[in-house]
Amino acid sequence: DDIVLFTALIRPELMAPWLGQLSKARVPLVGIYSVPVVSQDLLPKLPGEGRDVLLVTLQGAGGIRQTFFSNGKLKISRLAVAPPMDATRQAPYVLGEVENVRRYLNSLRLLQPGAPLDVVLLTGRRLLNDLKRQVSDTLAVRFHLLDLQDVGRSVGCKTPLNTPYADALFAHMLARTSPSNYYANSEDTHFMRLYRARGALSAGAILLLLTTMGYSGFQFVQSLLT
Repeated sequence: DDIVLFTALIRPELMAPWLGQLSKARVPLVGIYSVPVVSQDLLPKLPGEGRDVLLVTLQGAGGIRQTFFSNGKLKISRLAVAPPMDATRQAPYVLGEVENVRRYLNSLRLLQPGAPLDVVLLTGRRLLNDLKRQVSDTLAVRFHLLDLQDVGRSVGCKTPLNTPYADALFAHMLARTSPSNYYANSEDTHFMRLYRARGALSAGAILLLLTTMGYSGFQFVQSLLT
């Protein structure tokens, strides 16, 4: 009766140059994480009255990220590469990708019959203004347009989010929640284990020193009293 979600990095070779430089510089690496899984912690802060929620964000170097949640659980995430385009074409392109994903979810029968899909568009103010002029709720879709600045403040992010991209918001959430490592292997986290081991040894040495000093002080007092 278990429900298991499988996730993977489908192109791990893209991480190799970054991991190589981190290892070369002996930087402790805590883990490698996935934006869709991290975004699940953002769900309680988002509107959505129904069971099905599609979170749409723009990533600085990745394109349009669409993550589907059912009953608060992550089900599917898709990253659509956005080609270079004029700012006036961005809103129609985003809405077109949303419709493509809605049809895909419907074909998989993941959407609740007879209920609208809550589409949460999280981006900067300029794109939001363009989207507001072009979206309208239907029986199939209910739109929620959110400003990154407002959502960032709601989760305690002090970094100015005056951009259409949600990268800084997810980085803040990752730093705040510190989830377990998802994808990094033991070789990737080698220097982090060394860092933690040194910390544990230092803490143990300090504790031993304090214990020794306390015992020596006790013995000194005892010798004075006798």
